Amino acid sequence: MSDLREQILVRLAAIALTADGVQAAGRNSLEIAEGRMPAVMVLEGDEEPSPTTNEVRQRPTHPIVMVMVPELCIIANETAADLGPTLNAIRASLINKVTTDSTLATMLGSNGRVVYRGMISDLGIGRAMLGRMALRFAVTYVLRPTEV
Repeated sequence: MSDLREQILVRLAAIALTADGVQAAGRNSLEIAEGRMPAVMVLEGDEEPSPTTNEVRQRPTHPIVMVMVPELCIIANETAADLGPTLNAIRASLINKVTTDSTLATMLGSNGRVVYRGMISDLGIGRAMLGRMALRFAVTYVLRPTEV
């Protein structure tokens, strides 16, 4: 048995490595050597049942439609003039590659989907002002408790 959530996160890291301009990809760390930037780190994010799930009628072993919201954090070390264009170019590439990846779509099956939910940036008044941008994707999949 293999956890589909873990498979999805592994696939997202593989997709991230193919994004235009990305030098490295990994998981659950925002520490990256300067020579490996720009990089994308896949962070676990949150997960909960789909709003359409009827928990009252749900049995403990029945499949549950879940929505996970991993974050793909772009980390770049550019001059101020180049930082925005670099982050935005990688953002655009990631949105396209994640939402159109056929391997991911096959993993999710007919009940699954990937939706871009927006991003959070370190570049704003009162923020860290580092070269980071986190993209959020809602990934819907079917959790089968008997298979994890």
